[in-house]
Amino acid sequence: YYSDNYDQIKASNCPWGSYIYEGNQPVILEGLVHPAENISLSSNSDELKLAKDTFNYLNPLNPYYRGGGYNGFPKSFTIGARLGLDGDYLLQRLDTTIQTIWRENLTCNNGGAHGIESFGTIEAVNSMLLQNENEEMRLFPSWAKNTSAKFVDLRAKGAFLVSSEYNAATQKVSYINLTSQKGNDVNLVSPWENGVVIRDSSGNTVDAEMQMTENTGELLFHFKTVAGETYQITENSHSLGEVEKIHIELEEKELYVNGTIQAKVIVEPETAGGLIKWSSSEPGIATVNQKGVITAVAEGSTVITAESLLIPGKKDSVTVLVKEKRPESIYITGIGDGTLQTQEEKKLAVTFTPEQVTNQEVIWES
Repeated sequence: YYSDNYDQIKASNCPWGSYIYEGNQPVILEGLVHPAENISLSSNSDELKLAKDTFNYLNPLNPYYRGGGYNGFPKSFTIGARLGLDGDYLLQRLDTTIQTIWRENLTCNNGGAHGIESFGTIEAVNSMLLQNENEEMRLFPSWAKNTSAKFVDLRAKGAFLVSSEYNAATQKVSYINLTSQKGNDVNLVSPWENGVVIRDSSGNTVDAEMQMTENTGELLFHFKTVAGETYQITENSHSLGEVEKIHIELEEKELYVNGTIQAKVIVEPETAGGLIKWSSSEPGIATVNQKGVITAVAEGSTVITAESLLIPGKKDSVTVLVKEKRPESIYITGIGDGTLQTQEEKKLAVTFTPEQVTNQEVIWES
């Protein structure tokens, strides 16, 4: 079960090195994707790409290898679904594997063992239909685009029972019914471009805050729930509006290292959707989060951009200059009157003016 890849042979002194070879189980991803759930569809793009590339290199979805058979059967498909692999491919490989290892007594011929463990593959199907990882709920995130599907009362993290249906002919989600068992908040990634309409069991419209997912730039709706209540969620029939102009308001365009400032964005007309994606051309100089808070990191300049998610290309940018705050004066403290007795020790310190000096390292000399 060891690799014949030279680079991996060299790495096999590490605990994980010998496990990375084509056809093997994605053991290296168990502590990252599933069951550990440190990487998901809501992770940043670099982490998600690294995990996907690793999965694709392993190419584990083959029932004749350890990756798709044996106890890789309940692992590989779930990890693939959690990473958002192509749903048509996942479903085809899952069907092929089941047809290969299925027996007439409705058990799996899985290497003479791993019987009850094979039931774990049910989670792969569940994850293709519904995921609620890192407080971002996604419907049919890894489902086959060309296959209609429906599920009823599938349990999601946060104590929710979710029902929904996907229509392959229109390639759209038809509806979402969500029952809240504990009254937790919901962060729903909209399956529709125009957003959602949420109604409770009495038909009253539920207020929802329109946001954007932090790492993937998807339309998200945050709303509060009441324990025991069922909510019907449908597509918004009205356009979110045409954005004509975006303008960034920033009080200061110069920052000192470690400083922060709040940028504001004005969208015209006011009726247009105000969902904005913020970005920095040089995040090593200054970063910006999706609430418009700019944080200075290192000396230099960067371009901060606010772009409409609804109308790509509608954007505004400002250049932010980051400077180091240098000391105007330095004072030594802790010396008292400046005298010391033989063998006496005193701990010296320095005080800077201004106090927020970026680099407070000093060299002591006698």
